[in-house]
Amino acid sequence: MNTAATPAGITAHEWAWVRALIQDVMREREREDFVTAYAEWNLAIRQFRKIEDERIILNEPTAEDLLEHEACLAGLVEQGRNLVRQATKLTDAEMAALHIARENLEAGLWSLQHDWDVRHHQFSEAELEAARRKIFGATP
Repeated sequence: MNTAATPAGITAHEWAWVRALIQDVMREREREDFVTAYAEWNLAIRQFRKIEDERIILNEPTAEDLLEHEACLAGLVEQGRNLVRQATKLTDAEMAALHIARENLEAGLWSLQHDWDVRHHQFSEAELEAARRKIFGATP
């Protein structure tokens, strides 16, 4: 290892230590940002589900309700996908240290994606009817 002093008196070893420290700080910041984003996403999902229950499930939704539901759900799905991508950069040990179960993250995204598929599919009524006949043998 080269420990020769640079003109300012700082050794190459010291510079390597500073670079490693900066990388550690940046990595810690990424983990903190991930935890914050995950917590905010979970909070947003809980609030979304409350409104969804009230406006979509328990009552007859208006056209505006359906448009807003679609927009909110799309945003939550996109945030979930981003979190899953970020989680791939973390080891299982890092996820455990953050107290986040990878399975919970993926299940949350799956649930949102499933709701999207059920409520905001792009199938025509004829396509749905054909699927019903194929699956159930008759129309329900």
